Amino acid sequence: SDPEAVQSASRMKRATSLYGSLPAQMLDPNSFALRLKQIIATRTQYGISTSEQIDIPAVGHPGMLVMVHLLPNGQTQATVLNFSGEDVLATVHSEHLPTGAVVIDMATQAELSSVDELHNFPLALGPYQGVALLMVELEPEVDAEVRP
Repeated sequence: SDPEAVQSASRMKRATSLYGSLPAQMLDPNSFALRLKQIIATRTQYGISTSEQIDIPAVGHPGMLVMVHLLPNGQTQATVLNFSGEDVLATVHSEHLPTGAVVIDMATQAELSSVDELHNFPLALGPYQGVALLMVELEPEVDAEVRP
């Protein structure tokens, strides 16, 4: 209860904080706490925690993990994690990735790439980075000249 104390009444040393105080972290856009809050908000918004895992495809880098999920609304989602301390440029492949879908970062809404006809998309991740990706299938364009 004494923020200036260096030890407790029983002479236990004050604990070292890895990340700083929670109020300070909530003001720092790169802090652990604020990033965790954003991850939880994305999981909740899209129902990732209640999705069905449909694939854990093989990857070309030992520090990577890819998980493909079917969201409650029927959309395909992929979580891609880099557990290594190096940059990774990867090709994500799963037969469950819909051909032609646009790959969207669920946290930023940025369009990252698209799924090709072989069910692949390229992705670059920094060290210890992870992303939640939404596969957005585009509506086929109907040619005005084509009549039923």
